[in-house]
Amino acid sequence: MTLPIISVVIPTFRRPQLLLRAAKSVLNQTFINIELIIVIDGQDPITSRTVATLRDHRLRCVELSKNQGAPGARNRGVMEARGHWIAFLDDDDEWYSTKLEAQLETAKQVAQGYPIIACRLKVETPGGSYILPRRLPQDSEPVGDYLFVRRSLFRGEGSIATSMLLTTKILLLKYPFQAGLKRHQEADWLLRVSNYEQVNLQFVDAPLGILHIDEGRPRVSEAGGWKYSFEWVQACQKLLTPKAYSAFLLTAVGSFAAQENDWSAFSLILKEATKSGQPLPIQYGLFLGMWLIPKRLRQALRVKWLGRRRLKP
Repeated sequence: MTLPIISVVIPTFRRPQLLLRAAKSVLNQTFINIELIIVIDGQDPITSRTVATLRDHRLRCVELSKNQGAPGARNRGVMEARGHWIAFLDDDDEWYSTKLEAQLETAKQVAQGYPIIACRLKVETPGGSYILPRRLPQDSEPVGDYLFVRRSLFRGEGSIATSMLLTTKILLLKYPFQAGLKRHQEADWLLRVSNYEQVNLQFVDAPLGILHIDEGRPRVSEAGGWKYSFEWVQACQKLLTPKAYSAFLLTAVGSFAAQENDWSAFSLILKEATKSGQPLPIQYGLFLGMWLIPKRLRQALRVKWLGRRRLKP
């Protein structure tokens, strides 16, 4: 039996209809030498029956006896994979049909090291759509700086989504996702793996998938409270430049704390960012804006502004 070239891993739990959309976008890829591994993260008979309706010999289903969270489910999918290349897709997102073909073509052009191939994506929200990231990394730019250091009013200037990654099984076995993380899973993995000198991050400069954001549906990135993110970035401080460290504190941790209306966090975050980081002036302004401007207004302004700049898929 011919082994697949690419293994696609979808972790899922109790979202069968969303899973169907994601899985069909994988099985409809123009690059067909693939396998799809759906990892059901715990006891979920409805999803099991739903997966059984997808009749495709390239599909395998792995059912975990208990919930391990998305990182653990992804790691299990990697262990099960038979392909040299691995791509991930969250169950509430989807791909355009040429996604894997375009990324594999880019990966073949990487002569040395372990490629990590990312791409732009289209974000769909109830209020409109836009394209992320707005810019690609500069040569030799640290991953943390690219992801966290904002120089504009709205987030998404630099962005890498797990659902849009393609890399090798060898690299993922060497650097698995950190089990138990409730939030910042892709950032955590990217920061750890980017310190490995043989890693080569490349982008396909086109949107190759859709990230669906239903503001009434929780995403993994919203799990936990601001203290969780505060502790996470402190643990990762050695992997970040001072500029990226303070940027994350002010614009990410600050955003979560403001959403929780926990004013006790205001001075703590500001003090830590100033003492241990190198904040840019704009980051102080963004930090204040998150506390003073309602979240819904900021979301509406972001969608309106970014929608004007969106790229055609």
